[in-house]
Amino acid sequence: MKSEHTYDISEFPYRITLGYNYKQWNELCAQTVEQFGLPGHRFTVSVNTVAMTFYFKSEQDFLFFKLKWSEYEL
Repeated sequence: MKSEHTYDISEFPYRITLGYNYKQWNELCAQTVEQFGLPGHRFTVSVNTVAMTFYFKSEQDFLFFKLKWSEYEL
């Protein structure tokens, strides 16, 4: 099945990867959506078995997210 939503990753130049050592993933994801909206407009995310990588369009959004969550950065 093909995804309806595909994003050109080059539109999201600012990246931060957070490891799964953070125990409150639901809270992190909920706060991210509350702050930036659903993935695709201001940010997108890539998930694997080790970490989540967040990609941001604007440097301002990226820096805000990084300041809030950087202690979990890989």
